[in-house]
Amino acid sequence: SVEKGASSSLVQAGFTDWKGCFHQRRISVTHTGYQVSDSMSGFRHKATLRWRLAPGLSWKVVGDTCIADGILIKIVATSSLQNFDIAEGWESIFYQEKRKIPVLEAIVKPDCDEIITTISFT
Repeated sequence: SVEKGASSSLVQAGFTDWKGCFHQRRISVTHTGYQVSDSMSGFRHKATLRWRLAPGLSWKVVGDTCIADGILIKIVATSSLQNFDIAEGWESIFYQEKRKIPVLEAIVKPDCDEIITTISFT
């Protein structure tokens, strides 16, 4: 669904998989970027949130924030993060082509029911 207000826009979507795991994402526009709220339940061992990062930038993790060239990605969860780091991932924009890219991974245990990501541009 899409909602528009005087100061922000909101988009949300969700699904439940065949094992009963639920995930809903809400994205809202802020005055400095975006706020993304991921609600989840039903997973047994861990859930991994992945953000594909722009290649070619000098990404680094500082505490609960990933930073590069005026971009800040801050992640807060309702329970402590099991892991928060940059990993190597893949991107495929065209058929039969793939390239390595940096991927920000936030891993949480089953007691986590929400992860809030704030993406800011300075």
